[in-house]
Amino acid sequence: SNDLWGKAIGNLKPADQIAIRQTSTSTDRLQVLQDVLVLARTSEQTSLQKRWMWKNRKGEVIVVRDLFAKMTTWMEKVKSIGDTIVQYDPGHAALPWAAARLILQASINDIQTNGAMLEGMELTFNLIAKSEVIERLYLRRVSTLQAPLDKSLVALYTSILEFLLGSHRYFDQKTIKRIAKSTETSLTDVSMRMTKLDLQSRKLDNVDAQFASVQDSMEMNMRLLKETLEELNQPINRLATHIRALDDNLKEDERLKIFNWLSTVEYRSHHRSKVKTLLPGSGRWLLRKQEFREWMSRSSSSILWLHGIPGSGKSMLVAHVIEYLQARAQGDGGVAYFYCARTANEPERADPTELLRCLLEQMACLDESEPIQLPVVTAYNSRKKEARGRKPEKLGMGECAEVVIELLRLNAVTIVVDGLDECDPTRRQDLLDMFQKIINDANNIVKIFVSSRDDHDIVHRLSQVPNLYIGAVNNKEDIENFVTSRVSEAILKERILCGRVPQQLRNVIVETLIQKSEGMFRLASLHIDRLCDPSQVKTQANVLDTLDHLPLDLKRSYDTILAQIAGSQHPNPRIADRVIKWLICAREPLQGNVFMVAMNSDSAISDSFQLSDILGICCNLVIYDTETNQFRFAHLSVQEYLEQLGSY
Repeated sequence: SNDLWGKAIGNLKPADQIAIRQTSTSTDRLQVLQDVLVLARTSEQTSLQKRWMWKNRKGEVIVVRDLFAKMTTWMEKVKSIGDTIVQYDPGHAALPWAAARLILQASINDIQTNGAMLEGMELTFNLIAKSEVIERLYLRRVSTLQAPLDKSLVALYTSILEFLLGSHRYFDQKTIKRIAKSTETSLTDVSMRMTKLDLQSRKLDNVDAQFASVQDSMEMNMRLLKETLEELNQPINRLATHIRALDDNLKEDERLKIFNWLSTVEYRSHHRSKVKTLLPGSGRWLLRKQEFREWMSRSSSSILWLHGIPGSGKSMLVAHVIEYLQARAQGDGGVAYFYCARTANEPERADPTELLRCLLEQMACLDESEPIQLPVVTAYNSRKKEARGRKPEKLGMGECAEVVIELLRLNAVTIVVDGLDECDPTRRQDLLDMFQKIINDANNIVKIFVSSRDDHDIVHRLSQVPNLYIGAVNNKEDIENFVTSRVSEAILKERILCGRVPQQLRNVIVETLIQKSEGMFRLASLHIDRLCDPSQVKTQANVLDTLDHLPLDLKRSYDTILAQIAGSQHPNPRIADRVIKWLICAREPLQGNVFMVAMNSDSAISDSFQLSDILGICCNLVIYDTETNQFRFAHLSVQEYLEQLGSY
């Protein structure tokens, strides 16, 4: 028989078989599923109105509405595909949904007591939905892998039924007994069954890999099922409470004043300049990491910390994360982000208070078509009234946090901060305190993604939160893609040996650069730039010699570049020195044309020069950002290296 739920029921004790069958007299799976869906939707709205929250044994504050939102999402996905395969006979498939409905109904009567039960139901709903799709996808196919998967599913179904029966017995006890000591015993028993259920569920994680050898026909219903299975494995979108129908009664100039009062940081430009350099397909390893997926899917607020060595591609991964979150933000609570930078001409990018103001500016209005949220308007009007016609005073760090907490009453949000180590070291602990306050006090889910180097104070604060370390092993695939792409581009543009590079030499170049990059994109980039120097690399023998003597770290690479600049033709060393000093000492951002005027004003340099001249003379220590129309150091490590030299 193909009735796997029936086989699982047969594995139960006789008394348990009777008990599970008594949970429902209906065999109409879709009708039972619809009944559970209605209950979950109603419970989601109730938990939103009553702002139900529950602290589990790990100390995590669980937003109960989010648990119901997940259950609703999973049921809707299963219900939407219908019985897409005629051969699929659900058999006893209505019973687990019916039993789940009874336990769900009982759980919501006392959230504080039954919060653990709801967490178990979250896992149960996902497993029932996922298993149903897997059955339709694979178990009606001709394959030698059917028997082992059959066995795994029956074992999982048995564990699900045991968990449901244990939960049912817990609620079947007299109220007085559940309040007494036996409550702890019952909940412990249910918790043990939930642990067993979780272990069984992990066997489903690699189903697609196990069946990669099975040549299934890609009919429309098969594609739908595979897409549904993938969606069931993904974190859900958390719906925002949109208020588009309301009007904030603000004229356009007044809206602009509020936005400028909050922050003038060009965060969108900073993000676009990162996105332009992203390679297709890179960064996916991070999104597949268990730590990332768990951080996304948990129904509690939390911080995820991405850390690693300088030049390992943290900012690029952050850009990937922002793009991923924004793509999911259709109907979600939105994404607010900030790229920190330690640079004298943009001090606001290292200011934790300005960082919070910028995040608040983004959260104040999730979409240009929406009104500015009332808590922000109220704060602005209060400061405007105090100013008596003068410029309104900006919000402080604590005040920003309070308004953020108010905004979170309506919408869940994900906050992304890149380069926390570049934030003012004397004040970034205050920023982390504010993040923790937001997590503790918000009545909604807030996810915070932070990237940084391993500065000791940051390690001390964040080592206990979920974290991901980037090393040469983790980003190996991205480094390989980066080197292969950049070398191909350099050869195509005839920058290496005028483009005359045999395939065998090309392979040697790529393999050597990957090996010597030590997991650092910045180091690999500098190595490629050395190969592109026509004054040093003119023959295949020169290429091989250069590859043999590549610097093994950033400092030695920068030593080599500075020596190259110092030995170049006059007045190039003087020009490079002037560029570096302007970039280090400027106290405000200099637009490209202003910077060129400053450079050409040096009376000791008679000839005027162009933008491309500066980039060539500085040997890639300096770049021109077309997005912001500014010159800047190619990487923070360049500035740090130069600041350690006595001459700067």
